[in-house]
Amino acid sequence: MNRRAFHTLAAFNLGLPLFARAAYADETERRIGRHGERSVDEPRAASEAEQILARVEAFYQKVTTFETSFRQYFSRGPYSPTPSMGSLFFERPAKLSFRFANGDRVVADSAQIQVYQKQSKQMFVQNARASQLPLMLSFLTAQGRLAEMFEFTKRAPRAATPVSSHVLIGKPLQPSAICEFLSLDIDIRTDEVRRVTVGAPRGTRVRYDFGVSVRNARIPLGEFELRPPPGTSMVHA
Repeated sequence: MNRRAFHTLAAFNLGLPLFARAAYADETERRIGRHGERSVDEPRAASEAEQILARVEAFYQKVTTFETSFRQYFSRGPYSPTPSMGSLFFERPAKLSFRFANGDRVVADSAQIQVYQKQSKQMFVQNARASQLPLMLSFLTAQGRLAEMFEFTKRAPRAATPVSSHVLIGKPLQPSAICEFLSLDIDIRTDEVRRVTVGAPRGTRVRYDFGVSVRNARIPLGEFELRPPPGTSMVHA
């Protein structure tokens, strides 16, 4: 993962907590009314997209640990996506570890996000209080409360999407300078997320494709610790 990809990862998470509560308040006001009366469109049945999202959340609520392989694609504008691959580990409530095939690492928890780049011998550290964990993995961490930040609709699968997948497109409930949409490809049979795509302004896209997962297994000791080798330059974002 290059430095550009790291800053994109960080940018996707900045600002979301700022509009999450406002979006929730707006939605509550819409349902209850400005003066306490119930909105005329209540009660309403949950949309198909909301029902699918609820099943996804129920699936991951049963997960205490999670590991899978992934392919990451980063692109900007007309340029071809830059691929990378590796393994992802998760432990509830909010521990994440990425091991890239090229030796790079990303470790995150509720306190900070650390990114180690083997080739440049640099480690970037970001305070998690100023951000959320990666938006594309909010379905795992349950930190994002996606239904309060995005309005989801179901879309017909793309040509490259397996016919056994639902596709949900989330649009921010409040204007955002860092996120235009969140796309989830969901396995129809299991309600497991197989692909996540985040779109940002100026054509920036980050996509994760996930392999077969292992759930609720013991994670190797020390997986969520990152100790860079001597000589590594530290950069605090």
